[in-house]
Amino acid sequence: MSFTATLPTTAALRDTLAASFSPVTRTEFSASRTVGSAASWAVWGDKTGDLSLFDDTDALLPRLRKDVVVIAATFAPGGTLTNSPPFRNFHAHRSAADGRLRSGLTGSPLEGAFLTNIVKDFPTMYANGLQQDIRYGDLDVERHIVEPFFAEQRALNLGPDTLYIPVGIHARELWDFLVERGDLPDDQRVFHRMVAPGGPRHRGHLVRELLSFSGPVNMPEAVELLLSQRMASG
Repeated sequence: MSFTATLPTTAALRDTLAASFSPVTRTEFSASRTVGSAASWAVWGDKTGDLSLFDDTDALLPRLRKDVVVIAATFAPGGTLTNSPPFRNFHAHRSAADGRLRSGLTGSPLEGAFLTNIVKDFPTMYANGLQQDIRYGDLDVERHIVEPFFAEQRALNLGPDTLYIPVGIHARELWDFLVERGDLPDDQRVFHRMVAPGGPRHRGHLVRELLSFSGPVNMPEAVELLLSQRMASG
């Protein structure tokens, strides 16, 4: 059953998230440690790079939710996190970008969401070149996208009702490109495909993804715009 089945056809995203909250089990959290360096969670300690909060499972589990996934295109500013500690992604020391994401998501309905990248462990500096890397065969889609995507799905018992929220226009465009190729499932719920007519705009454009945190942006404002966006059910 769709999480949005009992909501108005133009419910705001914040209302959808309130109705869809799904807790994470101890087994699922343990499994999330093993699915690769892209996997992380939208929770932070007093400092962006402090990973010690992931050591106290009992305190952490009530803060996590698996019904929503915030998904960027690739590691920023590029490269791999191989051999990094679990959950290091989005929690880098001295990273202004990760700090902006932390300031935007903390205290919002998106706090505790699963965080990941569409592309895993593929070194690239700019997300706008990923489609070209795929077309030229430089990026192994099965290895760097499909296999790890479904590994995350299995580890956390995710599925078509899980709501994916792209970060930045490149993540949104890359997702659609992969669906058109048949690499990602067409029936997966993705925020930009569920936006209802009307709603808030940013610089004249309908809000269809979370603004990228890689550049200067007011992330609390960007998250508020996203949460205010109306969604069509179904």
